[in-house]
Amino acid sequence: MATPTQFSTGAYAMSPYYFLNTTGYSKDFWNNAQSLVGITQDFSELITPGLRANVKFSWDAKNSTSLDRRKNPVTYYVDKKNARDSDGNLILIDNGAGSDYFELEDFHSGERAINFESSLMYDRLFADKHRLGGLFLFSMRERTNNFPSKNYIAALPYRNTGIASRLTYSYQDRYFIEGNFGYNGSENFAPKKRFGFFPSLAMGYVLSNESFFKPLLPVINFLKIRGSIGKIGSDKIDGRRRFAYNSEMEDRGGYTFGLAGKKILTGIATGYPGNPLVAWESALKRNIGVELTMFNKLTIQADYFAEKREGIYIPQESVPSIVGVNIKPLVNIGKMENKGIEGSLEFNHHQGDFGLQVRGNITYNRNKKIFDDKPTPIWAYQSDIGQRWGQQRGLIAMGLFQSEEEIAHSPVQKFSPHVQEI
Repeated sequence: MATPTQFSTGAYAMSPYYFLNTTGYSKDFWNNAQSLVGITQDFSELITPGLRANVKFSWDAKNSTSLDRRKNPVTYYVDKKNARDSDGNLILIDNGAGSDYFELEDFHSGERAINFESSLMYDRLFADKHRLGGLFLFSMRERTNNFPSKNYIAALPYRNTGIASRLTYSYQDRYFIEGNFGYNGSENFAPKKRFGFFPSLAMGYVLSNESFFKPLLPVINFLKIRGSIGKIGSDKIDGRRRFAYNSEMEDRGGYTFGLAGKKILTGIATGYPGNPLVAWESALKRNIGVELTMFNKLTIQADYFAEKREGIYIPQESVPSIVGVNIKPLVNIGKMENKGIEGSLEFNHHQGDFGLQVRGNITYNRNKKIFDDKPTPIWAYQSDIGQRWGQQRGLIAMGLFQSEEEIAHSPVQKFSPHVQEI
């Protein structure tokens, strides 16, 4: 029995039957392995109460492989205007050259990651009044691309290491203070710029635990005021750039040599210029908040926050073209700020077997660009400085004129001395 001829519904359309049964198949394989080992040692009896140590190690790996066996058999289509010959047979038109030979393609992706973390923790209460806590942490992470595809930079492991510490103190659950710092290193920066120091400080005061507050407790069950200020950092250069302190070369154009039997040779030019001063992007965060509970039913939280980001990685657009730089370097000069408020409300009521819970929250924030290194435009309104990030700006269309009367009563519309007034 002969195999039926395959034909489509049009010159560029293929039927589902054709795709499912004649074009080949793909085999996909995925695997994901995760492991975690941890050890905790309590030194309360060996050294001092409240002291513990913890060590963790993890190894993760994930890989995927796809093997495609594809072919494109000859197909035909029918012209709707001239579908059959005089004998009533379909007139099949060849869609183009096809092949019954399989073509093989394989795709691989995967990565593995190693994480190591060790910490020393302390938590102790003295005289039922003074609570002291502390943490010292060392961490190290390495992530490797298993299939970098001849990309030498992608073949190098991504590495981060650092230490962090926290110290907390509270007095009679009324006064709270907490100090933190992080000292983190990234392989993205030059040797003298790899580590950044990021401290923070937080304080809180629970007024409802004071003796003078007792007359208000039936109405206001809990009242806390808190505030914090801290600095954080990021080493993600433009989301993808690595080793920005190194200069790079790239293929750029070429030249034709000879008169007869000409030969074109590609050229090499400077790519990203190295910047040994590139360092951590930082953000100074501030927050003031209040927590309030009333009638043992209504809980309110409100916060005001402000953030100022500096050292944002942006192209150095102020460099003129006469310098001869093919690609604008990324430098730590961008600045942004963000401010806003955030609040939440929760109501809980129970009556016998009946319970009612209602929650709501609101967030309002506004950001503003402070500096972007772009040349000063001729017209001030074209500058992004002082404007929101990503805010669409421009002329507002008021619509089309509907009558001569509307034209006569509209403002003069003239954007250039060479444009005739309407």
